Amino acid sequence: MHGEMQKMTFHCVGCGIEIAWDGTGLWSYTCPCGATLFADENHQFAFPASLIIGLHEGRELPHIDYYLGFSNYISEEKQQAYEFLKSKGAIWSWDCPQCRERYLERKRMQIQHGFLGKHIQLHPNLEKLLEAKS
Repeated sequence: MHGEMQKMTFHCVGCGIEIAWDGTGLWSYTCPCGATLFADENHQFAFPASLIIGLHEGRELPHIDYYLGFSNYISEEKQQAYEFLKSKGAIWSWDCPQCRERYLERKRMQIQHGFLGKHIQLHPNLEKLLEAKS
């Protein structure tokens, strides 16, 4: 007989929410904020296998958002993860010209087709970017 699995608690580095894991199977999770980077209760990072393999093989990393998601959450741990990813060549998707343009085009289409109602107020800087190419 196998012993009882020890329950572990991880937290999302991107937004801070806790995620319990019973230890069965492989740890593979994407947080609701979009992050794929987690840490255990001792603040040791649980890097996704794709990051470890990518670094080992010298691949270009996905954007930082892929690992840290989208959240206003701030922590020293998140800052350390950001600095580590940046040191390995990763950038935020907003700093990628192709991703930025895709985002702006998606927003333009949402506005054009009424998916963003008139009661939604866009940030003034975003409005300027959207108008620049209209």
